[in-house]
Amino acid sequence: MPSQILHFLFAEDLFHRLGPRIGFDFSRALGPAVSPMVALGSQGPDLFYHSQHTRPVAIEYGTLIHRRDFGLLATKLLSLALEAGGPEGQGIDASLGVIEHRERRLLSEGGLYALSFATHAFLDRATHPYIVNRAGWVSPARPETGRYARCHAFFERIIDVLMLRYLRGRGQDSWDQEALLARPCGAASGDLINLLKTALVAAYPKRAGSDQRLQQRIQNAFKDAEGFYRNTNPRKTSFNLRLRDECVYFRDHQDRSSVALV
Repeated sequence: MPSQILHFLFAEDLFHRLGPRIGFDFSRALGPAVSPMVALGSQGPDLFYHSQHTRPVAIEYGTLIHRRDFGLLATKLLSLALEAGGPEGQGIDASLGVIEHRERRLLSEGGLYALSFATHAFLDRATHPYIVNRAGWVSPARPETGRYARCHAFFERIIDVLMLRYLRGRGQDSWDQEALLARPCGAASGDLINLLKTALVAAYPKRAGSDQRLQQRIQNAFKDAEGFYRNTNPRKTSFNLRLRDECVYFRDHQDRSSVALV
């Protein structure tokens, strides 16, 4: 899959293109102060992949959503965010028509998150086969393929940085992961957590519907993701170990495999 930066760039470009087509102005969400919900939503179910430390973990939902019924989940998220009296508890304003009310809901925290969440699958489907093909695959039956173990994530992050430069003409130091992803995860509201929980139960009734600790798993996913995004902030890391050593290391021995790029 593409990594954090490219998923956000794709969602941002899609919002810009979608607005004029549906007669909707997303400028408030994409202005100088980009809505964190656009950035966070664009990460889609990757959020759950970062849930590996605080128990109960939610990593299995990352795999489940990527494998099946992503469209069903995305549709449910958006319908819940747009419906009257939805998870944010806002009923219809009597002074507004139905269309105006839905537009206001679309610019709400849940609306922006849900719409951006839906963009994740499109980019994954378009690029993931290429990344898998080029990054190599580890086969237990072939020990020599063990050298590819970290290549997949490493390749994704290289693509992230190159596409940021190609599409925006900016270096990785310009990507403010702390503001766009880490802090929003730490400040995830109860409404957003409930939105995800309700949509997951609707899309995966057998698994999520029987999960007595689902809400806690989602809360823990945001908590772990906050730490992941903060520790891998490209403003604190560097590509060039020979010229400068400003890298964040995750292991005691310092080598290239322990460096976080983005």
